[in-house]
Amino acid sequence: MNVTIRKRKIENGELYSLRLDVYPPVLHPETGKLVRWIKLDMRLYVAPKTIEERQENKDAMALAKVVRSKTELEFQAGHYGFLLKKRDLDFLDFYRKVAEKRCCNSNLAHNYQSSLGKFLLFVKGEKFTFSQITKTFIERYRAFLLQDAGLQHNTAALYFSLFRTVLNDAYREGIIALRMSEQVKSVMMKKTKFTYLSYDELDALYHTDCRIGMVKIAALFSATTGMRFSDIEVLKWEDIGHDESGFFVHFSQRKTQTMNYLPVSDVAIELLGQPGTGLIFPHLRHLHYNTLPKAFQEWVVAAGIDKPVTFHAMRHTYATLLMMNGTGIKTLSELLGHTNIKTTMVYAHVVASDKRLASNLISFDKKK
Repeated sequence: MNVTIRKRKIENGELYSLRLDVYPPVLHPETGKLVRWIKLDMRLYVAPKTIEERQENKDAMALAKVVRSKTELEFQAGHYGFLLKKRDLDFLDFYRKVAEKRCCNSNLAHNYQSSLGKFLLFVKGEKFTFSQITKTFIERYRAFLLQDAGLQHNTAALYFSLFRTVLNDAYREGIIALRMSEQVKSVMMKKTKFTYLSYDELDALYHTDCRIGMVKIAALFSATTGMRFSDIEVLKWEDIGHDESGFFVHFSQRKTQTMNYLPVSDVAIELLGQPGTGLIFPHLRHLHYNTLPKAFQEWVVAAGIDKPVTFHAMRHTYATLLMMNGTGIKTLSELLGHTNIKTTMVYAHVVASDKRLASNLISFDKKK
């Protein structure tokens, strides 16, 4: 950002008017319009003839330099370029409303609540309005999450992403003038090691009893379809269909709130047993997390698997086994329902493969 004092002759060339040349242009905090020139309402004599006129010129230039310095500081602090007329709107209240609107499952609701808690800690729980948001403030909050909030890197990245979502919603509603994702650098997630099962380990689970049969079937269904727990727990029989190419599941992903058409194998459907109506796995979350929370791990250990396996590891297993069998990254991304193919890249670069063929790669040895 450059701010330069410019002169322009006025009054038959006897005086200069002073103004600030701003480059690149910025949005004014009150009008929301691009600003390129800022008038200073100051004058200089083009050819001062007296001591008084020369002193007036000297004083005017000194004042103009002070204004220029102050304006540069305002730009750096973000006072220009972000806010429109709704300066006194309560940001914390807006944050809560966005969280309520976007929380499509309990995990996301928890993340929003926790991220808001960290933000309240940063602003010391005081009333906070949109007028206090500047580029500098956002950068300080980003640094706080990464360095001083006591969070793992990827948790800090998630909380900052949710904060940016709130700001972007404010942009869409006309409260702030710029899309913040274009102004403030995001926090990139670090690649983490994930657990997945081999064919033999997955087959061992299939032939091992679990104290909660529904949890076993749901986990194996995830391993054969790649569906998330949050989607499986609300899956209905009515979501499953069949056409000339085979079975499919048509459902709305709770995490991304997007519709997904997912081809699934006969093996996956056979796991579900006799078709019915309504929820396929009623009360699954309560059974898995509350009634017998250790049943899943006991099942894994009983199958002879010495790995830190979670329910989500089943989704990783699905993706990894398909990738190992030549499923293309684009096909895999579609099957997993990722909105950004970069998310799928964690499973590595592989050659293209047919989507329908990929859905039939996982099966079980029923002869054991």
